[in-house]
Amino acid sequence: MKAKHEIFLAGLVAVTLVLLAVLYQSEGLGGSINPLGWVLLGTVVYTEVMQMFYDDQITMSLSGPILILALHTQPFWFVLFLVLVCSLAGKVFQTYYYHEREKVFDVRLVFNITQIVFILALIDLLVPEIPAFGYGGFWLCLAVPFFYTLINMVLTGLIISLYQGYSAFGVYRSKSTLVFLYFHIAITALLIYIQDLGGTLGCLLALMVLVPMQGEILQRASIHKLNPKLVTDELTGAFNRSHLKQKLTEWLHHKEEFALLFMDLDDFKAINDTHGHIVGDEVLIHFVEEIRKDLRRVDRIFRFGGDEFCVLFQNLKDAEMVRERWKNEWLKFEAGDGRTIAYTFSSGVVAYRDEEELSYYELLDKVDRQMYLEKKNKGSRQGVEIS
Repeated sequence: MKAKHEIFLAGLVAVTLVLLAVLYQSEGLGGSINPLGWVLLGTVVYTEVMQMFYDDQITMSLSGPILILALHTQPFWFVLFLVLVCSLAGKVFQTYYYHEREKVFDVRLVFNITQIVFILALIDLLVPEIPAFGYGGFWLCLAVPFFYTLINMVLTGLIISLYQGYSAFGVYRSKSTLVFLYFHIAITALLIYIQDLGGTLGCLLALMVLVPMQGEILQRASIHKLNPKLVTDELTGAFNRSHLKQKLTEWLHHKEEFALLFMDLDDFKAINDTHGHIVGDEVLIHFVEEIRKDLRRVDRIFRFGGDEFCVLFQNLKDAEMVRERWKNEWLKFEAGDGRTIAYTFSSGVVAYRDEEELSYYELLDKVDRQMYLEKKNKGSRQGVEIS
């Protein structure tokens, strides 16, 4: 399916280039920008970075309305420049702030730029001049952002479907899709109306109100995403792996000192093979409950995956104390069949200091090697006892 995804993207790029060539032949791409252009340039960068800062899954961005307003007031070459800057700003911030392994210039960036340029070029070809927000132009001002948002969602859903090999359009069945459409149409129409009424100054004042409003929307959305259902492991109640990555990348970026304790249950497969996976799940829940008894409120336990867990501490001393407390202990779980399952775990601990340069993956690799070294050295002592 990846081949179809690449063919579709190549076709989209080709069609976009044809549209740009037609526009260039029909009306040219020249012209000078007015002062509003600089206001839009700064705002689109700020809003795109803000969106990535809170979470790149949140879609309530002002970028779409601002780009359409630019199409209404600026030469097309400057609109293309805005698209490029907007796309790069978010990608660069996401890559370097969160220390992502992805490259800045990748297929996703090419698609993001191409789809937006394609839609804006199509709008400019079909509607050479978006009318003022007055009598006769009202419905067209609403139709343009509706068309922009709808085609954007169709192209995104189509390329994801081709890449994954199954339909990705199910996500658009939720009420949030209607909110998404309403947000873009309402904000775009409002900006066009204010620009026609109050010019650059009116738009500047409007954006000074709208940008903090978007910040509030993003903050509330991120709080919603950080509710227990979304950041905790459903089985054990520990925080999940994605939340671990978020916290570690933030602390690494801000050079905050901390310690990470990595734990792996010994011979956990024996429990699943002997008692079944239901009892195995109960052992994992029991493990988290027992470890939590030694943790303070500021210490966080995460389920990394399977029978692997991490605890994030603010200093090495606390991490070593918890590790030593359980190093020679057998944890005992009373199974429903009356038998007691005693089990152990191996662990590794690593401290991060502000003068170090470590990425999220390098940190995990370092503590993971320590954990496996202990598991190897424990030899015959590790395992499970059932009585």
